[in-house]
Amino acid sequence: MSGRSKGFDPLSNLFDAPAPSPSVQPEPVDPAEPAIVDKVALAKKLAAEAQAKAASQVDKVALAKRLAAEAKARAEAEQAAKVDKVALAKKLAAEAQAKANAKAQQAAGDANKAALAKALAKAAMEKNKLASAPPPAPKKRSLAERTKTGKRMSALDAARAAAADEAARKTARAVEKKQAVAEKQQQAVRKATASSGGLVQKVLGERVVSQPARVAAQRELLKALWKAHVARHVEDQNWAVAGACSAVVDALGRLGDGQLAAIPATAGDADLLVWVDLSRAAVLAVVPDGRAYLAGL
Repeated sequence: MSGRSKGFDPLSNLFDAPAPSPSVQPEPVDPAEPAIVDKVALAKKLAAEAQAKAASQVDKVALAKRLAAEAKARAEAEQAAKVDKVALAKKLAAEAQAKANAKAQQAAGDANKAALAKALAKAAMEKNKLASAPPPAPKKRSLAERTKTGKRMSALDAARAAAADEAARKTARAVEKKQAVAEKQQQAVRKATASSGGLVQKVLGERVVSQPARVAAQRELLKALWKAHVARHVEDQNWAVAGACSAVVDALGRLGDGQLAAIPATAGDADLLVWVDLSRAAVLAVVPDGRAYLAGL
């Protein structure tokens, strides 16, 4: 302890920092180096911003291209839709024109058929009128007139005179019978008009105006005509009128004389032909366009 000074702490060397070596010198700090580092960072920052700005510009160009493409697609779609609408309008117009032409042709065909039916009915009526006309009275004198002259007749002349007298009597009876039938028909018409008064209005309404009834007298002629009407409407697929005409054909064969009558009527601008059963005071059929069906009545 003699070599140690008084108050020396042997542990003090463990905590005291060693003195710097005289051979190691700290590097000098260049005052311009921080500025260079800041400029590099600034350049990098500006480059990154420029790159981001260029990328955003690229995105804007792509967006503009995409919007332009979408606008072009919409314009093309609208144009195609317009073309489709025009084509559809042309198609509908052509179909409407075709329907109108078909309807006009059908109306012309109906008019021709109605005119043909009228002509046939008129010819049949003329033929029936000629067939029912009484033959002219014989001009030869009767047997009684010849005997009054005082001249003797041969057996042949007497036979001929007797035959002539018999023919004259038959003709007279036929004329009387036809007159009686005509009078009976007139009575039937009057009876039908009286009994059907108000029947049409009762069934079809007060707005319907009826005319005098027409009794169905010429049954065979009317049957032929109305069967032709049924066939025509079935061919035209006019089922409602075909059914009404078929009901008339059935009544012509089923009802007796004086029991069936046709009553022309009007309802506003419409012409009707109403068939009635006089025995039951019932409406059997209502046929439109009644003026075209008056033949034979």
